Amino acid sequence: MKRIGITGATGFIGLALTKRWAARADIVPIVRNPQSDLTAAIAIGDINGETNWTPAVSGLDVIVHCAGRAHVLKEQEVDPLEAFRVVNVEATTKLAEDAIAAGVRRLVFLSSVGVMGDPQDRDGLLRLTDSPLPTNAYSVSKLEAEKALRRVEASSDLEVVIVRPPLVYGPGAPANFQRFVNILGKGIPLPLGRVSALRSFVGIENLSEFLWLCTSARAAAGRTFFVSDGDDLSTADLARLIAKHLGVPARLLPVPPSWLRMAGKLVGRTGDVERLLSNLRVDLSANMQILGWQPAHSTEDQITNALLKP
Repeated sequence: MKRIGITGATGFIGLALTKRWAARADIVPIVRNPQSDLTAAIAIGDINGETNWTPAVSGLDVIVHCAGRAHVLKEQEVDPLEAFRVVNVEATTKLAEDAIAAGVRRLVFLSSVGVMGDPQDRDGLLRLTDSPLPTNAYSVSKLEAEKALRRVEASSDLEVVIVRPPLVYGPGAPANFQRFVNILGKGIPLPLGRVSALRSFVGIENLSEFLWLCTSARAAAGRTFFVSDGDDLSTADLARLIAKHLGVPARLLPVPPSWLRMAGKLVGRTGDVERLLSNLRVDLSANMQILGWQPAHSTEDQITNALLKP
């Protein structure tokens, strides 16, 4: 049975993997806080370029690296990019180095579709052959971490697999998704009725199964992949789907996109509004061609599970 270490095992994605893979492998949850309730968890303290990962990674076959500094809604750091780099770049590089010393065979890194920046074509389709152009500090740090891992990989026997998911949803999803659900559940009107741009999303069920494949598939070594449900939706359609399963009407006001752009300028959220109004889809052709993988779970089924489970 494979021995897999999962960093960030108390987070949304890390915890889901820890639970879902428990019967498939010998899972070692790797956490920061020694007070974690997870059985057999190994605490490593603060994550930075000085972190000693050795006690946690010794004896592992694979590491799935989910830990990191995520988007911060109300940033307090004077230099956000440096704060992201300490956790997302320096700590990740040190993890890879300690993994090599411990004889770990493979590291699967959870990056972000954000490293690509804005799509370069009108259809909004992101391809792996496109040049990454991150537009915020978080995404810059994720891309720098990817590059650091490739450099480490090139001078060692460690196999690195990089996965770039779009927005991930599911039971226990982070605040943004849950806030969206709560607003819809309360019947609060949203100005999304005329938002038709298609977006890629990925449910935790599909993400979990794809990451599992990345831990063992020989053809995945050294590769970078996107992952999604393969069922692109507009934010308005996603709202309608959630409202349907909440048993409430979706109160989506038909506000013209030009008005939304104007409002975005007034409140300093131009970038957020443009992302809402622009297509952002990921090309999954490499997943099928290289790994023979395609999403097994529909968006609707995963939304249902996300809303039914705590």
